[in-house]
Amino acid sequence: MEVRVIAVPPGEAPEHIRRAWLGLVLPLAPWAPGPVEGAECDGPTKPVGVFATLARLLTGRYPGGLYYVTSVDAALAVLERASPGASAWWLENTPHLIGANRTFQIAAGVCEEVPGPGDRSTRPHRLRVGSREVAVGTTPLFVSKANFQTKSFRRVGDQLLVVKPTGYKVFSLVSFFFGTLLVWAAVSQAIWGTEPVLKIFFAACGGSIFLVIGVGLWFLPRRFEFDREAGRMRVSRSARNERPLRDVLAVQLIEQPRGRKIGTTYQINLVLDDIRRPRVNLSNHTDLEATRTDGADLANFLGVPLLDDVTLPR
Repeated sequence: MEVRVIAVPPGEAPEHIRRAWLGLVLPLAPWAPGPVEGAECDGPTKPVGVFATLARLLTGRYPGGLYYVTSVDAALAVLERASPGASAWWLENTPHLIGANRTFQIAAGVCEEVPGPGDRSTRPHRLRVGSREVAVGTTPLFVSKANFQTKSFRRVGDQLLVVKPTGYKVFSLVSFFFGTLLVWAAVSQAIWGTEPVLKIFFAACGGSIFLVIGVGLWFLPRRFEFDREAGRMRVSRSARNERPLRDVLAVQLIEQPRGRKIGTTYQINLVLDDIRRPRVNLSNHTDLEATRTDGADLANFLGVPLLDDVTLPR
């Protein structure tokens, strides 16, 4: 997949340098064949440390949103042929960005896709929000996947819909049981047994790991509540994780390609009016019928569009 730059990209480089990208067709990084969500990184004029990067993210100098990712070396090779002076500017002023594994992120709003043979278009959706237009990515989010439904979508009366984890507590109890057993065996051997110290140590470490996994599986999975009466969305029952329901712009269904252990899975994502985090995943499993049913029910409950980006027909 390639993209053509159709407008001057935003960034810190001088305008005439950024304008040199206009009309160029750039190859996308193999691992990002469509727009991704993240913080803009189009070549600041000096190296940026961890704390400076954090400060820019917090103050909005690295705006979030959708970006196409291209290799720096490949992009500069294209730029060199069209404008040697602009390419030389990047080489001179941003040597910290040059390298085989370095990338540019170019705002999706200034690009159009140029699909090659066999490429599936990943052009973002455009949603109208008042006088603004919001781009919605059409590539899957990088989230965990499962062979079974990990979330249940259940209405509680007419005004409340709850999305809560399923199955996690069973795995949590199993993990906690084995962890407790191993720790108890280690403690018993340390007090009364004759086993080697190293064996006792490994048993205690293994048990501790199982215990941590068990506690994590019990408490970490998130619960979502959509309350139409209050006009709020709440995550994991915490008031600090509340936001207005009007921030939900759409519900998206999208497939995640087959992996080595788990087949193709289907995501339900919330599309938010949030430049920092434009999409939030609700579920990701192999049951397409359940995904479409739950996604349609949620979109109908919220009164927002359903964006079905699954390639399989209904």
